[in-house]
Amino acid sequence: MEALMDDASLEPRLILLCGLPGSGKTTPARRWAREIPAVRLCPDEWMADLGIDMFDDPTRDRLERRFWEHAQDLLRLGQSVILEFGFWGRAERDEKRSGARALGLPVEPALSCFAFPRGFSVNEGLHTKPRRRGGRR
Repeated sequence: MEALMDDASLEPRLILLCGLPGSGKTTPARRWAREIPAVRLCPDEWMADLGIDMFDDPTRDRLERRFWEHAQDLLRLGQSVILEFGFWGRAERDEKRSGARALGLPVEPALSCFAFPRGFSVNEGLHTKPRRRGGRR
């Protein structure tokens, strides 16, 4: 992402953030939105602010379609956009990449964020059992 920051003054770009709910997409998205600068579109925040059930899939789908239309308008106007949709399916990512490329714009690789189980220690390796409370195994 550092290369993106170095080129921030260049042409607008679409940035896709991928990951499961709670995996840590929002924290870097907020920082990048300030640093690039970019408009960040996050359906979870809008749904929460509007009091909409987070599991209302038809509403989420309509909101994401509207955000995508808005993102394309912003890109045409020269504004970089961060889409924080999760993008679990490859077809979703490919659709957005193709749309941005049709506008003649670069697309940053979809960034993956991972959530580790509570107590998991990256320093101890992938095959280590999570620690129990109190520091004992």
